[in-house]
Amino acid sequence: MIRLENITKEYDNRIILDNVSCEFSDNRISAIIAPNGEGKTTLLNIIGGITEPDHGKVQRMNCVSEPSTENGHPDTLCNGFYLGG
Repeated sequence: MIRLENITKEYDNRIILDNVSCEFSDNRISAIIAPNGEGKTTLLNIIGGITEPDHGKVQRMNCVSEPSTENGHPDTLCNGFYLGG
């Protein structure tokens, strides 16, 4: 399961994702459909942990990642263990 909560991402003062919340369940097929330039790749990069959201939380299975204010890497908590970036 992957859950996105209030994800916001901005590039060059342009809001690409604005307060996006959604959930992708295990063993189900999902599609992300939108016009060109509307943030599909950015969303997939955030889901995959390649790109950090400016705001919001990403939960992957039993892990939660939030934007870090200190080192520029996501802070991740998995099953009670901190995985610093």
